Amino acid sequence: MFQYAAAKSLAALHDTEVAIDKNWFYSQKDSIPRNYELSCFDNISPKFSSGSENFFLKRKWEYLKLNKFKKFYVEPTGGDFDEKFFNLPSDIHLEGYFQSEKYFEQNEKIIRNEFSFDAISSNDNEEMLRKIRDTESVSIHVRRGDYVSNSKTNKKHGVCHPDYYSRAIAHIEQNVEKPVFFVFSDDMEWTKNNLKIDQLKFYIDYNKGKGSFEDMRLMSKCRHNIIANSSFSWWGAWLNNNSEKIVLTPKRWFNIERSTKDLIPNTWIQL
Repeated sequence: MFQYAAAKSLAALHDTEVAIDKNWFYSQKDSIPRNYELSCFDNISPKFSSGSENFFLKRKWEYLKLNKFKKFYVEPTGGDFDEKFFNLPSDIHLEGYFQSEKYFEQNEKIIRNEFSFDAISSNDNEEMLRKIRDTESVSIHVRRGDYVSNSKTNKKHGVCHPDYYSRAIAHIEQNVEKPVFFVFSDDMEWTKNNLKIDQLKFYIDYNKGKGSFEDMRLMSKCRHNIIANSSFSWWGAWLNNNSEKIVLTPKRWFNIERSTKDLIPNTWIQL
């Protein structure tokens, strides 16, 4: 989503299209393979680069000989926003994470429109959405999964400590009247055993596989958000349109030394 949002924002500047290279999805070696899932959004219908293009995208020095793109941009290491990004031309291949709203905040309306979800998929989600809209709803996201099971991923990201969630819940209780918590996690048993929530709460554990995006939709409809060190709940919070929302985020996003000064929006509270 970060990659698409950055590319769409640059494309909007040049009044051109976005083409997506899906080659990476076919070359994964992770224990939990990922799939292209932007099709869950109603307004995204991008072009896809061809197989021959993908071949050369992995071999930049050969690909440039095709003269298909005159430029090949690789995001600088470190994670900070590159202020030169919007000086890039339209005929360019982008490579990187682009994990900052600074890459697309000037086109926020366009990006929010692009990330509009398809029709809700089940009665369970319709009922949960009604509860979210009828209460002072607060989403809590607990990301574990490969953050725990994959040693390489764990070394890079780590997981949020229960103490972070305790402080975040306490902050909400002090600033929100009659909050109702909606809990999302890929490890609900751990979550129930380690998070103490005295207020009314609902555990959403039925959106699996291709339906996982429904969790992001429901998070985005909550009035406030407690997120994990995860781009999944980052986007759930960013897509929340409540002008008075409280978004709580872990101060330490990575286990490794990596800047997050441009990752966390200024209005969000780091704990």
